Amino acid sequence: MWSELYHMSARSGSGAEGSGRGHEAQAAGGCTGRESEPQGGSCEQTIEVLRLMEEEGIEPNLIMLNLLINAFGIAGRYKEAVAIFEQIKETGISPDVITYTTLMKAFIRARKYDQVPIIYKQMEFAGCTPDRKAREILQNALIALEQRRGRIVS
Repeated sequence: MWSELYHMSARSGSGAEGSGRGHEAQAAGGCTGRESEPQGGSCEQTIEVLRLMEEEGIEPNLIMLNLLINAFGIAGRYKEAVAIFEQIKETGISPDVITYTTLMKAFIRARKYDQVPIIYKQMEFAGCTPDRKAREILQNALIALEQRRGRIVS
């Protein structure tokens, strides 16, 4: 199961395809494509650990999966963050407020503000109580959406 994500991640490289640095970033092994950044390589390394755990019959825990969602979010790779989120649900693990908040942050970083309220509603529907951080992220996304629509002038 996690090996599928490993192969998807390897195919997508660093998310830097449009920058002309895709091959360089892939060679560097980093999520962000910049070796000097602290997140460099953390996505692929974490996926590799997940793959090795799967081979050994060890199930990853929610903390590790939340870290992976965060690493993909920081790298601007929201599609992979969503894939991890979906895998969490498919394996029967219950996402917590940190999982939902981290995914909302990934959408904020990718400027996919319209997805944040959807995730927030999913969180509430799942019976997970939003915390201050989740409400703050939702508010920031709604403000950004309003600014996009020209209703609020910065």
